[in-house]
Formats: sequence, structure tokens, C-alpha cells
Amino acid sequence: MDATQLYNEPLTDDRLFGWYAVLFPTGRSGMYKIKTTAWREDAIQVTSGPMGKRNNPL
Repeated sequence: MDATQLYNEPLTDDRLFGWYAVLFPTGRSGMYKIKTTAWREDAIQVTSGPMGKRNNPL
């Protein structure tokens, strides 16, 4: 609701990390551990397909 009702508000680190904490309360996305309270230090890669048979369209 924050994103849809307060869309005119500035997107701060605290607000963005709050969304991550709600979306990933265990700090994991499936089998993978993710940071929910810090900026990523590594590159993001967009992939598609089932685990083990991913296609990287880029």
C-alpha cells in the first residue's frame, strides 16, 4: 500500500528496504539468501526459465 498510496513521496533507502523486508521476511528468495537492508555489492542478472535451464536474454 505504501507504493501505491504514497507514490508522490520520495523513495528513500529506508522506504525501499522496508518494502524488501515485507516481501522477503526471511531474507531469502526461494533458495537464495538476499540482502534486505543494504544495497547490492554484486551485479544483478535477469534470467528466465526453470532452475538449471535458465536463459539469459541479454
